[in-house]
Amino acid sequence: MKVRRLFVVLLWSTSAGAGDLELTVALEPARSVDVYARMTGQVERIAVLEGDRVAAGDTLALLEEGALRLAEAAAGVACRKAQGRLERAEQMWARGLISVQQVESIRYEAEAARIRREEARFALARAVVLAPMGGLVARCEVRIGELTSPGMLLFRIIDPEDLAAELFVPADRLDLVRPGQAVTARSTLSPVSLLSGRVLRISPVIDPESGTCRAVAAFPGAGKWVRPGTPVRVMLTNRAGK
Repeated sequence: MKVRRLFVVLLWSTSAGAGDLELTVALEPARSVDVYARMTGQVERIAVLEGDRVAAGDTLALLEEGALRLAEAAAGVACRKAQGRLERAEQMWARGLISVQQVESIRYEAEAARIRREEARFALARAVVLAPMGGLVARCEVRIGELTSPGMLLFRIIDPEDLAAELFVPADRLDLVRPGQAVTARSTLSPVSLLSGRVLRISPVIDPESGTCRAVAAFPGAGKWVRPGTPVRVMLTNRAGK
């Protein structure tokens, strides 16, 4: 699992007025997570489709879950059998019927059976792909019958409500941006949608290649009005003298 905060691309910027700066960027979810396979296995079932809403802990897919569940059940039976044998051996040792060495040997066998049961449980848990956070399924990268491998991207879950944007501000215009500053954004697809947000943070480093400094602006609740990925014009206003 890899948590993705945001990824946006600067499209263009222009001066919007005397001392003002307008940046056109694409809004992205402020919070999202990529879900990766943790084992090699064939996809048995996919429980969600793109666009479905999920809660944290919901099942997204099953990978060879049937065979692994049987293996876990068999390991559980073997563990209980070994534990019962150990209990009987300890009773026999207490009556002096067997040696301590025999008891220790049986105890090691019981411990090995317990470890095999835990390994089977761990393998079964990896076969059940769960949603690590609530939100919408933005991407489903697998199909039933497909063979997965560890690290393979399976799903992307996003929070569609709160959006954010990266603003690459020219170094000579950094006087226009500061943490906590109120900003507005207007969708280029639907000009009537005026969004309100604030600058969260500003990088202390200027990119020597582009000559810009990265700032992040958050637009809480903007997902009610526009979809993630919508291009918007973000206005940074010159507040000198105010």
